[in-house]
Amino acid sequence: MDPLLVQANASYLPFADDSFDAVFHFGGVKLFSEPGRALDEFVRVAKPGALVAWGDEGFGAGAPTGWRRRALQRINPGFAEPVPPLPDGVSDATEHEVMKWPAPGWSWRERRPSPAAKRLAAL
Repeated sequence: MDPLLVQANASYLPFADDSFDAVFHFGGVKLFSEPGRALDEFVRVAKPGALVAWGDEGFGAGAPTGWRRRALQRINPGFAEPVPPLPDGVSDATEHEVMKWPAPGWSWRERRPSPAAKRLAAL
């Protein structure tokens, strides 16, 4: 099967609900015009039970301070932006620091609940 390359706005993905076995994105989420909506879209296009993994630049516990921190924020304003909230409809979400100085970052791995898990949660 030939790969399909699509250029699209991450906040309005041109795919049907439950289209993908997994969704992965890294970098720039906090610079999107609607970062929370983009994360919701990642979950929407993932099949029930699919892994959704995304990450972005950010400062974790071991991040630089002082002039180093200011320099990184000047180079990439995304470092200064707050982390978008996790979308509704995910379970088992975990945060990981994926890079250390000089390029700190973080990622989330989450799973979209299966229909059975949704039914159990509703009881």
